[in-house]
Amino acid sequence: MTRSLLTVAVLLVAAPFAHALPVMKFTDTKTFAEKATDVLVAECLDPDAAPGPKLNGVTMVQVDVVEVLKGDRKTGKTKLVTIGQPMEKGRRYMMASFGGSALDTGFLANADLAVVEIPPEFDLKTLDGKTTAEQMQLVFDARREQVRILLIQIEREKALLAKTAPKEPAKIKPQYTDEEAAAFAKRADELAAEVTSGKRKHPTTFKAALEELKIDRKKLGTGALHIGNATDWYEYQLSPSYKLTAAFNSLAGEENGFRDLSITKVSPPKGR
Repeated sequence: MTRSLLTVAVLLVAAPFAHALPVMKFTDTKTFAEKATDVLVAECLDPDAAPGPKLNGVTMVQVDVVEVLKGDRKTGKTKLVTIGQPMEKGRRYMMASFGGSALDTGFLANADLAVVEIPPEFDLKTLDGKTTAEQMQLVFDARREQVRILLIQIEREKALLAKTAPKEPAKIKPQYTDEEAAAFAKRADELAAEVTSGKRKHPTTFKAALEELKIDRKKLGTGALHIGNATDWYEYQLSPSYKLTAAFNSLAGEENGFRDLSITKVSPPKGR
């Protein structure tokens, strides 16, 4: 089949048509055929013969009626009205009306399955000599099989396309335990107190601050960057329950703009 599977997917899973007109529900083929006043086989020439707003979904389509299964209409080009069922130029459809009319066409396909696509390989000659109900059933059977195959193709394509989806960055598992992180936090507070009292100098680089705490930079992985007005900061998951935050002067970089470092305990995600 040459039809784009993406287009098919949209048509197959489209939401119910937006309309407020009475819609006849499908119960069974025999009842459907009996209630129909017109049943046609038509090729779509223009799926929107009257462009513009569609009140209650009412859509005029131009078709070429190639066979009349029921009713007094003639073959040839004409305009019919649907309630917004999807149609495509160049495709054949079985179309049914149940006595309604809209836009002076004398035809209104306001029923479930009132517009059913006929597969391109379907031989219309198989309808000869059959009752209307039998003819409609043959079309329903052919379309149902076509939809079954299309859904299989769509599912296969969906599975293949799923492989192309960008993968989420792998989350780095914290390399330190909570006990180790708690010790780092205690040591960081002690060093900060010594800086405040003048007993030691504040480390001038992020690397120096980590060395004082004896934290291995490689175990921190990649931190989450947060941009501020004058200060940027990185957050690292130091352990399951502790995070390390390093602040820098904006635009200065890790080595030249290091300002401060803190280690805090955070609440673990729910469910843990």
